Amino acid sequence: MMNYETNKTLFPFIDKAGYKSIITLDKFTADALPKIVGDVHTWVQTQYEKIIAGEKKLSRRAVGDIIRRIAFTLVINDIDECDL
Repeated sequence: MMNYETNKTLFPFIDKAGYKSIITLDKFTADALPKIVGDVHTWVQTQYEKIIAGEKKLSRRAVGDIIRRIAFTLVINDIDECDL
């Protein structure tokens, strides 16, 4: 789901308490990520679960920042020189 005011894409996931939560990814990352990971919603959920399994005391914002960094890194590493 795209938020046109912020130019970010929203991806829902289930948090450790079982509630729906949302992470935002910038449009560039959100548009390129499916080519790399397939279903972005499933990928976000998996990343969230891996991160909280290892670091239970991270804030919600910190977990989101980590997921965004991983996503952006995957996208940047996937860019061919001819794409630039």
